[in-house]
Amino acid sequence: MRTAICTSAIAATLFLAGCGSSSSTEADRHIVEGSSTLFNSKGKFDEDSARADAVADVSASSFENEGDTSNCTDDCSGHNAGFEWAKENAAGDPSMCSGNSDSFVEGCAAFSQAVENHVTEMREEWEAGEE
Repeated sequence: MRTAICTSAIAATLFLAGCGSSSSTEADRHIVEGSSTLFNSKGKFDEDSARADAVADVSASSFENEGDTSNCTDDCSGHNAGFEWAKENAAGDPSMCSGNSDSFVEGCAAFSQAVENHVTEMREEWEAGEE
């Protein structure tokens, strides 16, 4: 009995010690209170906040860093143009990407895909409780 009480006391102490932690991760910034199937001890994953941060992160990047350059002809100028257009228009949805140039559309879609990849990474970090 005494062992069970000590074990419970240690577990409670460790739990409470974790509650006072002030460290914040990228995933921590994307939580809101409420109910959801995506719920952990911290709250609900805030998809809108994560998406806004992902758009900002990808907007600071380039097609060469985020896209597949293997489809480029000489200098990826068409892909870059599509990627830059998507940045300026916050095109997080690939259905917004259209035009007469395949490379432009591919560059725009690369922006959208990079945003989705960043959101997915944040969600996975949040679900795993990584700090």
